[in-house]
Amino acid sequence: MRLAWARLLGLPDEALLAPGRVEHVPAAPSTISTVRLGGTLLVTGPAVAVEAARPVPDDELTRLDVLHRLAEPLGGSDPLGAAVLAYADEHVDLPGLQDVDLGAEAALVARLREACPPADVEESALLELHPCFVLVEDHVPVAGSGYVEWAGLLAHVGVLTAPAARGCGRGLLAAAAATNDALASGLVPQWRCRADNAPSRRLAQRLGYVELGTQTTVVMRDA
Repeated sequence: MRLAWARLLGLPDEALLAPGRVEHVPAAPSTISTVRLGGTLLVTGPAVAVEAARPVPDDELTRLDVLHRLAEPLGGSDPLGAAVLAYADEHVDLPGLQDVDLGAEAALVARLREACPPADVEESALLELHPCFVLVEDHVPVAGSGYVEWAGLLAHVGVLTAPAARGCGRGLLAAAAATNDALASGLVPQWRCRADNAPSRRLAQRLGYVELGTQTTVVMRDA
């Protein structure tokens, strides 16, 4: 996971392998962001913000309000989000998983999106996921999950469940299918969700994901 994040950000492969703080100033930064993976904290953004962050403790730099404060001299910022990062390394074995009706047609994905609140659709990033597994019951798509491959190493997993089917384990089955497919493809499944999204975090835990990091980002208004 550290190698994948380093490659995604254009850093040397070994940049995030050792504990400690890593600073990164992109050529044209539009955000101030921290990514914490175990004992390693990456701070990225404009040089003035990265410098101002140096005396700030690592734990505080994972908070949105602290990143907003770093952005004030640069014209302020808007929150992109504070998320937890979790990873899985074992196949998910759920009763009934082999018997569910899973489809991958674009029409099923579209119908599932239409049945869900726009904010949930956006967080799941369902349109970007490939492959995508859609759980169908009585010809109706009730849940979907898939992943996007990151740097040839991570499978960034997303899940979306229709409101009428929530709390019944449908999202769990769909996400299990996506997780198992990622593992079979030689990828490490990654689960990212808002830190305040308790249902999503519980779902990840039921699938065997372990929280190992955080990502916190604000978007600069004058970028």
